[in-house]
Parts: sequence; structure tokens; C-alpha cells
Amino acid sequence: DKQKSWTPPRISFQEACENPVSFYSQFILTRTPVVLYWKNTNAEDLNDENHSKKLKLDADAKRSKQNEDFPEELEWLRQIYWLRSLSALNEVSKDSLVDVEFRNDVKEAFGKDQKKHGVRFEDFCKDMLDTESEQGTLQYMTTQTPTPIDVTDQDNDPDLVQSVFSPPLEQIKSEIPVQLPFANNLLVHSINLWVGRNPMPAETGQPSKSWSTSGLHHDFHDNIYFLLEGTKRFRIFSPDFAETLPMHGRVRKVHANGRIEYEGHPKVNEVGLDEMTLSKIEVVFAQQKLDDLEENQASEEEIRKAEEILEDALDRLSKNEVNGKESEVSESEDGSEPEVVMHPEWFCKIDSFQATTEKGLVIGEVELAGSRNEALYLPTGWFHEVLSGPGLHSALNYWFHPPSASAAYDDIYCGFS
Repeated sequence: DKQKSWTPPRISFQEACENPVSFYSQFILTRTPVVLYWKNTNAEDLNDENHSKKLKLDADAKRSKQNEDFPEELEWLRQIYWLRSLSALNEVSKDSLVDVEFRNDVKEAFGKDQKKHGVRFEDFCKDMLDTESEQGTLQYMTTQTPTPIDVTDQDNDPDLVQSVFSPPLEQIKSEIPVQLPFANNLLVHSINLWVGRNPMPAETGQPSKSWSTSGLHHDFHDNIYFLLEGTKRFRIFSPDFAETLPMHGRVRKVHANGRIEYEGHPKVNEVGLDEMTLSKIEVVFAQQKLDDLEENQASEEEIRKAEEILEDALDRLSKNEVNGKESEVSESEDGSEPEVVMHPEWFCKIDSFQATTEKGLVIGEVELAGSRNEALYLPTGWFHEVLSGPGLHSALNYWFHPPSASAAYDDIYCGFS
């Protein structure tokens, strides 16, 4: 029979950290999803359908004792998993304003950006931890807008740059590792906390109503997803199916590293840089090369060639700027009505179950449990529907800029880091 499903490989955090080069060559370079775990987990635990029912809301005492067992070399992992205590995080981040997604009832899927509202983190935590209230089951704290930070350069010119820490993590950013030892050559894009709560089966009378779904979609970055609390099931599909799955957007290209491009957006290379940005980088490199030659009193011939390279780079930048402006005019003045997008372009029009039954696609399946200290590495472009189980569920995820498909370990962005 033709294979219909598969399970991602598993590797311990210890093994991954001991040899990050091997982890890169086995999984990141080959764009292979993999589950990371702290301790060996027996088969009964992995197949325990009732495991999520045993989890208690915000079980601080149990989690605290569990965290004490982390060995010294995994201290960074302890820093991540203390975030499973929602009440402890609320003590330091209660005044943070977070974007929360709302749904009308427990049958509705999350993943609709137009329903996000700003909420004080303290109020959000109150709803999450109040098991007597239904309000918490209708909310989900998902992707946040990273906080801008003021940076002053060498010329004392202030500039706003994007922090990698999203609310409510800004207050504790010194306590959270920015780089992960087993993926320390990846460049972080953002770090997010995800929190939600689903009704327990006894509350609904139907176990299926105790699970919520993210909807089937893909991301534009490599994802390392640490489950802190609860149970989540990932149903994943390769980027190879981008043109088979019905998307809300029109797929233009799937890069070799899995990054997916859509019509109506600037063309980018596989690490996410558009032609304008590439032209600017080229000019900076060319100018820097010319300055170095002049400073070191290079020959007239070397300087002349460097000047020609810089002039060519400036010409390309000028043409890209003109093309960019013409593109903006043609898109805004073509007389057509703007398309109303109810769903993000990177979301599918069907769910993962329809993808297997109607499209016959091969699916990867994995269940993560907060009590097992597990994480999932999911490369860019991999489609996934995340089903969250009963009770409180929370996760910390790292989004990384995806590397080039064939890059060496020490130059994964081909000089653009």
C-alpha cells in the first residue's frame, strides 16, 4: 500500500547540543522536521489518549520540581520551561499589552487576524486561569508585534529597530536565551509566547469539542516550537504540496529551501531578501570594498575596477527604485477594486483531514505533551494544522530566518547575515 502517513524522527536535546553541526546537516540542511526531547519517553506515554486529561491548570509545584532536574548543560532549557507558570510570568509582565484572538464559540477555528484585540496581560491571565468562566476558552494569544526599541548608532543618530522579543516577554528578555545551542547558526526573527485554554470533555459532553484548531497554514520562517503546557497534535505536509493545496493566496514560487512566494508581493530570494534590499546590500559591499582599497593605497587599476563595480551597483539600485515606484502606481491606479482578504494568503481553504481524504496527500503526524518537555523543529514552508487539547495549553516558539538550501554550516545565509 502507498504510504499515507509518517512520523518525524526524534532526537534528544543533549545529543543535538553536543553536535550542532550534525544537527544542521541531518535536519536543517535537509529541511526535515524533527522532535526534540529531554528524556526518553516510553511508548505508553506517546500513545496515551487520556494524557491531556491528567494535566492540571498552571501546576506550579509540579513544574517547579520537574525543572530542578535539568542538568547544568541544559540550563538554557530550564530558562524556557519556567514560562509554563503563567501566574509567575503575570507577576512581572501584567502591564504588557498583548494581541489576543477571539472566536465566537468553541466550534470556531482560530487563525483569523481580523479578530485580534489588544488586552492587558493581567486580564488575559485572569480569564485563562479562571476555569469556571467560559471566556478563557474563546481567546488565544498568538503571534505578537515585536516591540520597537531605540538604538543609537556611532554617530548618535537614534533609530528604531525591531526587538526579537514579543509581548509579554520584553520584561524578562534577559532570562530567555536568544540563541539555541543546537541551532546557534540560525538568525532569530522573533520569539513568541502562545497561550490558550479549551473546555474539558466533561464541560462539553463531546471530546471533539475540547480541541481547537489553528487551521492549515505555513510560516515564512524556520520554527522551533517548545510546548510548555498541555497537549498539541501537529498534522504536517511538505512544501512540495504548495501547488496542490488550495490556498487563499496565489502561489508564485516555492524556493529550494521551502520558502513560498505569493503573487502581488515583491519577489524575494530564498532567505527572504527582495531585489531592492539586495541592491542596497550590493552598494554597501561595493562602497566598503572601494574604501578599503583607497585606505590601503591599492593600485590605480584595482581602485578603477572597484569604482566600476560600485557604479554598476548604483545603476541597478536606481533601476530597482524606478521599477518599484512604477509597480506601486500600476497596482494603486489600475481602476480595480481592492480584494478583500478574509483569510491570510498562507492559509489553506481546506483542513488537514480534507487534504488527506480529498487530495490523498501524505501527512506527517506528531503529538507533543508539555509534561514530556518536547519541541518540534519545522522548516519554513511546511504546512501544518495544530490541534490543541483540553485545558490550558501554552508554548514558546522561535522563528528563524530560513537558511539557503545548500549553504555551509558557517555561512548559511550566503554572506547576507
